[in-house]
Amino acid sequence: MAKDSIDKRYIRVKEPWGGGHTPYDTGFGNRLLHWDACYVLESVSNADHFLQLEHKYWHETEYLEFPGDKIYKLEAMNDDVTAWLAHYDFDFDTKKITKIPTIDNVEVEKFLNTTKLRDYDLPESRYVVDFDWHYIEKILELADKRKVPTGLNRVKIKDHQLRSAIRQIATGCVGLHIRRGNGVYKTNKNYKELPDSVRENIQYTQVDDTIYKYWEDSKYAALIKEILEQTPNQKFYISCDLLEKEYIHLKTKFNARIFTRRDVIDSLPSYLTRDINFEDVNCTKRIALESVVDMMCLAGSNFIVGAPHSTWLSSIQRMRPVPYAFINEGKDNILRRYVKSLNTYSTLV
Repeated sequence: MAKDSIDKRYIRVKEPWGGGHTPYDTGFGNRLLHWDACYVLESVSNADHFLQLEHKYWHETEYLEFPGDKIYKLEAMNDDVTAWLAHYDFDFDTKKITKIPTIDNVEVEKFLNTTKLRDYDLPESRYVVDFDWHYIEKILELADKRKVPTGLNRVKIKDHQLRSAIRQIATGCVGLHIRRGNGVYKTNKNYKELPDSVRENIQYTQVDDTIYKYWEDSKYAALIKEILEQTPNQKFYISCDLLEKEYIHLKTKFNARIFTRRDVIDSLPSYLTRDINFEDVNCTKRIALESVVDMMCLAGSNFIVGAPHSTWLSSIQRMRPVPYAFINEGKDNILRRYVKSLNTYSTLV
């Protein structure tokens, strides 16, 4: 049987966590790793599909180009309805509605147990992805072991002005990825060094079981001081999961040459920002642009001090192997890695 033309052959990357792009939890790192797992399945199958992304959950595609992807728009008001619609193909030429086969847990197990990856096949014209989160790590681990290329290192910034603005800020920076917001457990002592808006926001305060710990300002301040003793002209970039106004005070508190996403955005030409309301917490374009700037500035830096258990850092490492250490590793170990990066990575970029 002849294959459908490539524009009708797709793997639909169904958004698996009931949404993204909330002001307080964009899910961007999770979505990138999920996308990369789908990219691996498509690339090894040799089946000539492209990946379909739901626009409702991927506003970052306004600024980033994903290899071999196309955008589709179902965008039902209710996330459950959008998820249900994702399982159907709507052919407006033939006026046919067809249920799409699923790449589910069983299909992923088949991939994981394939002795020769060239034997793995996705013969149907269309698929929708619907496998559990824990399979993402398994897929990517097997891909790395079998030397299947990641798709994330092929993700590009579309606009040259945005790319240039990010490069100008990020190059030579130490990136500080600081988690303070959604899902991070905070004590009363921690809240004292945060704006009142954080304590008053249920999105920040409602924490169930969590693996994310709050690391105090003093921890970062001491580390920055030690780094500046090594490299007096070192500059820093802070990526944080709070709203900009809720962490901008760190630029002066840390007493160093520090940049944030606002420095990049303020340098952009008006055609990139004129439709964005930066005062609107719920503006999806604002959330998308700020997420892209933060992610790509960290990816463009020369060393990263990361938050433990971060899918942001995992995604960045698949984009670009930036040397890094976690903030919980201890100051001496972080400094050793930083100095090593000065002698190795910096000469390569």
